[in-house]
Parts: sequence; structure tokens; C-alpha cells
Amino acid sequence: MTMDFPRNDPHPVKPIGSILDALGVSGCVDFQYSDTNQKIVVELRDEGEVRDVSPDFQALLRVGNTLGWRGVNVTASGTSHDFVSRYFAPWMGVNEDPVTGSAQTVLGPYWAAKLGKNRLTTYQASERGGEVLVEVAPERVNLTGRCAAQTPWRASTYASTGRLRRGRT
Repeated sequence: MTMDFPRNDPHPVKPIGSILDALGVSGCVDFQYSDTNQKIVVELRDEGEVRDVSPDFQALLRVGNTLGWRGVNVTASGTSHDFVSRYFAPWMGVNEDPVTGSAQTVLGPYWAAKLGKNRLTTYQASERGGEVLVEVAPERVNLTGRCAAQTPWRASTYASTGRLRRGRT
């Protein structure tokens, strides 16, 4: 499946030490923020460091949200992919999202600029994990990958009652 999203370029901001502390990392290569998508980018030294991140979600929630962020992307150059990442959004009720399209709309432009190419392979290293092909265009980001339904809805419930109810199909 391919999805077409708006591009959400990040820009450098001063690293927020309490975010790094809550992520359990001692430092970062780069720290950026996307105003258009309210996501922080924390670049770490290597893929292993990304995989080893063990956030304290309560500590993340206690950080003064000075920029208005909704999530934190932790990323690094990959060994088998152009880059790897993980996405944490306890502010939105999701401690770690398995594979996040909106996060790739920030990471794609970030890594395209760093690596000098617009077609990138990525792996989101959550417990479930997933590969995404990211194609960065001047105004858009196209994401191609396999998808899995995470919130099934019963269409028959809506048809018979006029109300949507969550349930297994």
C-alpha cells in the first residue's frame, strides 16, 4: 500500500535535557522539531542505541511541553536500511506506536537532507516493527509498505443501528 502525506520538515532546536533523560539516553547527535507535525526528532549515534532506548513514559509526561509536541522520534542511520526509528507518544495515549506514517513524514525529509537522496528505506524498530519505503518530493512524502488493521470496526453494527461500535470483525 502507498500513502501520500504532506511533507513535515523539522528544524534544529536546542536539545531538551529532560526529554533525553526520560528516554534514557546520555546525549544525541541532533535534536530537531517539526512545527507542522508537532514531532521531535532525536538522532542517536547508531541503530543499537535506538533499539536499546527504554523510555520512562511518566517522566516524558512530566516534561514541560514548551514546543507543543505530540510525539518523539528516536532515530539513527541503519545497518540494513537507510535509517531506523522508534516513535513514542504518551501525550496521545500511545506509549510506542508500532509503525507510524506521520512520523515518517518528518523523518523522511530529515534523512533525505542528511543522505542526499529522496528514496529511502526505513525500519521502525518497535516490538512489532515494520519496513517502509519513503519517497520525499518537494511538497509531499509517499510511504509504501505493508499494513495491518489495528482497530477493527463492525460495518454491520453501523448499518443496523446508525452508530459505530468498536468490535472484532
